[in-house]
Amino acid sequence: MNVRLPNNRAMLSVLSMATILTLHGCSAPDTTIPDSTDSPNTPNQDPGLNSGDNDGGADNDNASETASKKWEPAGFSAGGLFTGVVVDPKKTTTVYAAADVSGVYRSDDGGETWSAKSVGLLSHAIADLVIDQSDNNRLWAATALGLFRSDDRAESWALVNADIAAYVLVGFQSVTVSNDGQTVLVASHSIQGEEPFQNDYRTASLTGSLYRSTNGGTDWSEVSAFPTSYPTGTRFPAVQFDPFHDGVAFLAVSGRGILRSSDGGLTWTDFSTGLPDDRSDIGWRSLNFGSTSVLAAATQLTPVSAGAPLVFRSNSSNVGWVSIAGDLPPVDSTSVQQNAVVVRVSPENDTDISLAYAGFPSLFFESDDGGTSWRGTSVQKDGAYLFDTDAAPFHNTRDPFEDFIDLAIDPTDPDRLFATSWVGIWRSTDRGRTWKEKIRGTQNTVCTDILFTGTEFFATHWDTVLQRATEPTESWRESLPLAGTPSDLAHGWSIVQTDGGSLFMGVSTETGAPRVYRSKNGGATWVDRSPNFTSTGDLFTDASTTVTMAVDPTNADTVYAVNRLASEGIYRSTDGGESWAKLSSQPGSGNSSEFALFESLAVDPDDGSRLYAGTFWDGMWYSANGGDSWSLANANGAPTDGALIGDIAALPGGIVWITAENGVYKSTDGGENYARSLGADVIRADFEYFVAITVNPSNPNEVFAASAQIHPVYSLNGSVWHTTDGGAEWTDITDDLTYKRVNTLEFAEGYLYAGIEGADVFRRKIR
Repeated sequence: MNVRLPNNRAMLSVLSMATILTLHGCSAPDTTIPDSTDSPNTPNQDPGLNSGDNDGGADNDNASETASKKWEPAGFSAGGLFTGVVVDPKKTTTVYAAADVSGVYRSDDGGETWSAKSVGLLSHAIADLVIDQSDNNRLWAATALGLFRSDDRAESWALVNADIAAYVLVGFQSVTVSNDGQTVLVASHSIQGEEPFQNDYRTASLTGSLYRSTNGGTDWSEVSAFPTSYPTGTRFPAVQFDPFHDGVAFLAVSGRGILRSSDGGLTWTDFSTGLPDDRSDIGWRSLNFGSTSVLAAATQLTPVSAGAPLVFRSNSSNVGWVSIAGDLPPVDSTSVQQNAVVVRVSPENDTDISLAYAGFPSLFFESDDGGTSWRGTSVQKDGAYLFDTDAAPFHNTRDPFEDFIDLAIDPTDPDRLFATSWVGIWRSTDRGRTWKEKIRGTQNTVCTDILFTGTEFFATHWDTVLQRATEPTESWRESLPLAGTPSDLAHGWSIVQTDGGSLFMGVSTETGAPRVYRSKNGGATWVDRSPNFTSTGDLFTDASTTVTMAVDPTNADTVYAVNRLASEGIYRSTDGGESWAKLSSQPGSGNSSEFALFESLAVDPDDGSRLYAGTFWDGMWYSANGGDSWSLANANGAPTDGALIGDIAALPGGIVWITAENGVYKSTDGGENYARSLGADVIRADFEYFVAITVNPSNPNEVFAASAQIHPVYSLNGSVWHTTDGGAEWTDITDDLTYKRVNTLEFAEGYLYAGIEGADVFRRKIR
């Protein structure tokens, strides 16, 4: 069964930015796509790692804890934006990474493998992650739903302050802690005039604030002592304590300059002398320190065709900024909107500088003379960047060279560096001359649909489109390769199989109308068989326009494709996808002016002319004549008119299950009347709706349903429910599922599979 959350209306998550800005190759749209099942190359392993102390190597898993877990990861590694990486200064085999939609990860073996460490976080959208230098067991995580702290190496997290919000790609260095661990500074942003489903924080009006605690996070006050030339509300992308000078901190201000504090962040003075006079278009990205120097890196707020990288250096006590762009190549920000410019200084030598930015074809640059000259590691050099194509199968065909987002240097070994990017985590042991992808154990992508064909699993995703696996916990491989397809594929949404064995999948694009692909050989090759969908002309709308597929169980040649836009609607093919016609009548009363359909459509398995359609805000509809006309269904317990309808499961004998904003409903008369089976009393948060449902194909009385908080998109609330008696009684089986925002459910071979908004696929053994 499939369902997609209304990501268009809520907002485009940062994850979609990774796809929208990807550098793909081009080809004709209506051609056969080659199979992507060749065995991937396994990259060489790095040489031995410096432990950094005498604590030993990786921590052993707790066997009893592992055995008690009910849900287990069943997806592939990587997939989305990794926002940060940090090395434990006292135990350098321990490395932490942060992600935009899946929270925090920890590696205890120097980055070889990762484990999710997000228990207690209320949001998995991590803007910044730092280690307290005075206590390496303590970490701070800045998220969209507040500031969190862990005192046990990220095993658990506790909310420190819910009013301090940090957003991915708005704040890059949002948290900093003094050397003694007592003073904490956090750059926070709030969205002005926020309305439900209209909070795109990249374009919204944001007000910046700086918060300060002098007792390790117990009490907080808002800092107000700024120069008059820095008005209240300015964005603060980076705040950092100077680790070499107690009490000294620096604050970067977007569109303006840099401030310095000598009293632990209480008061601030301008520290911008030497920077360009016009700083209105400068978006600061990072601050870093040598023993006597401070370095600042930025990007252009407005895309430019070419320009010198914005990298500057000053004495940390006496202002006097100078450019250290040296012989770096010009940066092109027209192809990549969020141009990463991150600079780090070697802990051993101020003149040894590491730099990452979109100077394609080099992602990484290194200087040993303070920035006069730079050496780049080109992505075009054979062996310079080695991918783990077993863990991340989409690397077999997709061009994954996006910006590095963050850099970290091992404080005990300057030759060992870590970097995060749009689609992975990287490690170098030779000061950046070669890099190896190290992402095993991460699942940082949005799964939108799961299909079990009887022999294989298929899963659609944001960004990575379509993956398949025979055994999900062992290996996934790409089914619809991005190489050879049109250059603008964005997200995979829905996949179905006809009784004849054909597969159909809906895909959105970055620069045009959505598409439908068909495979007649089990996913080995695909052809474009799209209806005459139209483009909106808007990049973000096109990239997130979902396409839902449905098949007629009584006729293998009849397929439906639903474009959620109100002007598009339901299309039908009666010749296996060779041609399409838009239904002359569409469900919905017109309350939803922009998005009429919630992408849910089902066909009665006893009568192919009976259709069921769930709409976004127009309720539940049915047609008894193949879509020639539609009627609004009735519901006992809540009106369906104006309701948000999620998923649909149509069974033989006139039984229809639907999920809605206020419960799970069941019809026994072919979808005309519904009674609520699972009520709103189990909803735990605002905007938490029931969104997904699936039925055991061998037992129609065994049903699974899931709720999810669909607004804001960086929230985590949700639940999974189970009934074995046709809905008379339900049991909450959410249990230890940390990632509770479920998009889709599928029951297969004794397991319940959950496609997660931000953590790919998890599964739970039912019997």
